[in-house]
Amino acid sequence: MFGKKFLVSLFLIACPFILDAQFLAFGYRSHFGGMGAYKNVVNFYNANRSWLDKEMNPSAHMVGFEVGFGGSRPKYGYTLGRFYAQFNKTTARGTNNNIAYKRSIKTKILGIEIIDAWYTPLHYKGFNFGLGLMPAGLGFMRVHTELNGEKKQIPLTDFYTDFLSSSHMYLNFHVDITKLTEKEHSWHLQVFNTLGPTKEYELLYLNREINPNSFDQIRQRTVMKINNRGMKLIFSY
Repeated sequence: MFGKKFLVSLFLIACPFILDAQFLAFGYRSHFGGMGAYKNVVNFYNANRSWLDKEMNPSAHMVGFEVGFGGSRPKYGYTLGRFYAQFNKTTARGTNNNIAYKRSIKTKILGIEIIDAWYTPLHYKGFNFGLGLMPAGLGFMRVHTELNGEKKQIPLTDFYTDFLSSSHMYLNFHVDITKLTEKEHSWHLQVFNTLGPTKEYELLYLNREINPNSFDQIRQRTVMKINNRGMKLIFSY
């Protein structure tokens, strides 16, 4: 659909930005808050098993890493492509009718953020403060559960076999703090809010898998949007 001239022109336009920024960026990334339907399902699991010695943690806190291209200058910064991966695992244990049970749920979100930019006009003791926007991100969510060693991947929509059915588009608004080193490397702390206004995941399938005898009795919402908060600490060089 795009000819060679278009791709060459796009590359030439991007070159000055790539050369101006630090080349490689990597660091820590975390999501917290949001994912209310996930918490509803996990709490419902705990509430229906008084015999548990260890309950599942309903927190949706996910931690992981991020790598990509970009960096900061005193008054601005941007990235031109980043990949990230974040993970969460919670486990319940207990004995019922002389049978020991161990149930775990693993969630992960993989994502690609095409472009991100921030403006930091405020300066204090070597730190730069400002705001930014990441307007185009694509995430992929996966959920696995395991019962006494038997693993299963859980569908999140009615059309799970379709590649895009387990993906979501989103954007981030964020607050940014950066600091440059003497060698023009940079540290970047970003606190962001994710908005995914068009995509919802159905956690009915997760609820049905872990609560096979009571899943139809839940009274809380099982449809979940990826609207959460997060932070990352990135080093660019």
